[in-house]
Amino acid sequence: VTVMILVSLLAALTLIPMMSSKLLKSKKEEKPITNPLLKKIDSSLAKFFDSVDNFYKRTLEWALGHKKSVVFTALIIFVLSIALIPMLGTEFIPRSDSSQFQIFLEIEPGKRLEETLDYVQNIEKIIKEDFPEVVFVSVRSGVNDAGFSSILFGQNEGANISGFQIRTSKLKERDRTVFEMADALRERLKSFVGIKSFSVNTAGTAAFLTGATGAPIEVDIVGPDLEESYKIANQLKDYMTQLNGTRDVRIDIGDPRPELQLVLDREKLALAGLNTSLVGNTLRNNYFGIVASKYRELGDEYDIFVSLPPEKKSSIAEIENLPVKTLLGTTVRLKDVGKIIQEYSPPTIKRKEQERVIGVLSDISGRSLGEVAADIRNFVSGIELPPNTTIEFAGQVEQQTDAFKDLLLLLALSIVLVYMVMAAQFESLLDPFIIMFSVPFAFSGVFIGLFVTGTTFSVIAFLGSVILVGIVVKNAIVLVDFTNITRARGVDLREAIIYSGRNRLRPVLMTTFTTLLGLIPLAVSAGDGSEVWRPLGISTIGGLFFSTLITLVLVPVLYSVFETRFKKKKKEID
Repeated sequence: VTVMILVSLLAALTLIPMMSSKLLKSKKEEKPITNPLLKKIDSSLAKFFDSVDNFYKRTLEWALGHKKSVVFTALIIFVLSIALIPMLGTEFIPRSDSSQFQIFLEIEPGKRLEETLDYVQNIEKIIKEDFPEVVFVSVRSGVNDAGFSSILFGQNEGANISGFQIRTSKLKERDRTVFEMADALRERLKSFVGIKSFSVNTAGTAAFLTGATGAPIEVDIVGPDLEESYKIANQLKDYMTQLNGTRDVRIDIGDPRPELQLVLDREKLALAGLNTSLVGNTLRNNYFGIVASKYRELGDEYDIFVSLPPEKKSSIAEIENLPVKTLLGTTVRLKDVGKIIQEYSPPTIKRKEQERVIGVLSDISGRSLGEVAADIRNFVSGIELPPNTTIEFAGQVEQQTDAFKDLLLLLALSIVLVYMVMAAQFESLLDPFIIMFSVPFAFSGVFIGLFVTGTTFSVIAFLGSVILVGIVVKNAIVLVDFTNITRARGVDLREAIIYSGRNRLRPVLMTTFTTLLGLIPLAVSAGDGSEVWRPLGISTIGGLFFSTLITLVLVPVLYSVFETRFKKKKKEID
């Protein structure tokens, strides 16, 4: 944007004057319009602009005679627009239909991969039959071949977990949005018996580009006692499940799962000439396999993969009888250096600043992110926490808070810079101060525009507010500068204000409406992912339109007030 404005400035100072001198004809050379239709259109436009000009003249005359009423009315309008903020709701990035969504599915802990795949096949069948809009489905289930836990769609993997990546046809080619499809799929998943938890994530490409890939609501319980933190997490989960506006509430580490643990006796290990590394490698090789050799045939090479048979991997007796080769070359049984016990433990352990963390996640529906987060904050404030345990917001709530703080600082900086530039150009502190009164009413227009269109206040809308600071002052600059020039010619203050307003009305309206018309496609676009950038167009249009209306009346009134009270006193002192 900055580069484009600089290039347009260069063109306005060089190219436009040159082309005007070549292409524009003097008034003496203008020929009268002879076409009846064009003549009628020209006459109608002239009457329309004359009526607008006369109406604006009468409005200015009344406003200059009722300065207190004008200022008070403007103040009331600004306060009322600020009162709209709680009704707007806030969010980080607007959700968008990017023609894709994901499903995270977890069945009861301890289930085998084959049982998980049965659920997967049933869900795939539902998608194929009930969702003709879907063009591509990719599924990943269970752990990988090496046995490592990995991440899929922001969720942990396990034998009882599956992740679906689903892509649909383009928005214009289907009757339902991905949000409607996701809601319908949620209802179908609720009918499945044995599914412990599931979530449907509609975050698309725009979310990944903007960093809004985490859950909209994420509340972290940070503390040393994992058991106490888990109790608090369940308490919070129960509340969030019943809270209006939440859906797919889950705990990120999942419920404890059954596992076999080998408890080693350090003394027996030392006597047998073993260490934990040797025992661990033996278990790993037997459980997950090892490439023992290679088989070659007709130029092709195949790995020979050796591991325990599946039926022996869950037998404690078989595991205890596994032979382990010592450093001395002898072998001992696992049961001679330790014992196998069956325990339940969390599938993952998260840490934040060296402290254990349990997160409660939730998507939102029907309410804004800010409203839901405010309700959860109120509930969290009433929870009694154990020592050294805290509850913190993360995910998009944290991202939104940080982004709003940064943009608020950026907004203040832009206001200061705009004022400094105008002060240097006008060689005055009062004239730029008068002009800056158009900025607050730009924000009023933003809030009104978002409220009328039912759009939440997001980071994108906030960006539009920052951009407006440099745009809305242009109209006020034109009015104040031309009024100063008129007064320098010896014209009375009141007459100078009215003359300047009428003279500059058409340029002000032309620049405003050309900008507004250029932004309309952005505000009403309906393509894939357009929901993300639509608030930028709405906020800019609302702010510019409303600020222009206020500027045309309020700025001349304030100019009159400051000229008669402040500058007059300064001249008397001088």
